[in-house]
This record gives sequence, structure tokens and C-alpha cells, in this order.
Amino acid sequence: MKKKILGLLIATLSYYSCIAAPTLIDGIYYNLNTSDKTATVTYKTLYNESYYPMEMDYTKFIIIPSKVKHDNIEYTVTAIGDSAFYRNWEITNISIPGSVTSIGKYAFYGCSVIERIILPNNITEIKEGAFSGCNFL
Repeated sequence: MKKKILGLLIATLSYYSCIAAPTLIDGIYYNLNTSDKTATVTYKTLYNESYYPMEMDYTKFIIIPSKVKHDNIEYTVTAIGDSAFYRNWEITNISIPGSVTSIGKYAFYGCSVIERIILPNNITEIKEGAFSGCNFL
């Protein structure tokens, strides 16, 4: 019985040690995948207590780079994750690089004053509600 509990505890700790908190690089939060050197733009916390953030982390003009560097490792930005910019009412313009192919669910939900988004031609996936509430697009 003790071996089963110890095995379960080790498995659980191993799982959670693989999940890293988002990394802030040049004012944008990313989930970094060290195995394939890719980065996904993400919301600032790993587990949101609420889908209604009260602080605005982004303002006005956002330029997402095609590559970011962290701890001397270069990552290619390939996705805008679920809820990445959720309800950031200050953003007016955003430029997304050609390396990004996917935009997650509710990525820009409620970004009500966005007037312009520059999307690359190679976007292959835009998930549910990605631009819901973007009234000025």
C-alpha cells in the first residue's frame, strides 16, 4: 500500500514539475516548450482563479515577435493561446508574426477597443470566440 501511495505521489509531482508558470519576456507572457523550442503567447497565470482579470497587463500597441529568447534558448512563437489577451480593454492594435499558425479560444475576447489586428497568411486555426467582443474590428 505504501509503495502505491509513494508511486502515485511521485507521478503527481512529476506531472506538475513539467508545467511551468508563464514566462514574461519583453512585456508579453509565454508558455515555453523546451522540447521543440516553441512559445505560445498566454495569459499571465497558469491557473486563472477567474476569467475576469482586473488588471490590464497590455496597453495600446502590441507587436508579438516571431522569436523570443530565454535563458540563452531561442523559441519560435507559434500560437496565441486560449484567453491570452482576455478582456484587456487597453489594446488598440496588435501585430502577429508569420510564425504563428493558431489562435486559441477567447484569445482576444472582450478586447473591445482593438481597431486593427495584422494577421499572417498562414493562420490555419482560429478557435471559438477568438475575437468575440472586439467591437471595432
